[in-house]
Amino acid sequence: RTKVDEALTLDAHVKDGHLQRGLVLWRQADLAGAVAELELAKQADTASVRVATLLAAVKLDQGDLVGSE
Repeated sequence: RTKVDEALTLDAHVKDGHLQRGLVLWRQADLAGAVAELELAKQADTASVRVATLLAAVKLDQGDLVGSE
């Protein structure tokens, strides 16, 4: 997580930075933090299937069946 945080501190628009941070937060069971980061990743790349899939998986983990669609 530290390396991703450092990269985003240096450049908040680093490619896939928010996606990677969201993935790390999800693995650390910080679901709310993961959703927030993945929403930022989604804003940066609205066509990314990877972001959409990961965001849906995290929302499913949260029990948000509607949001995971």
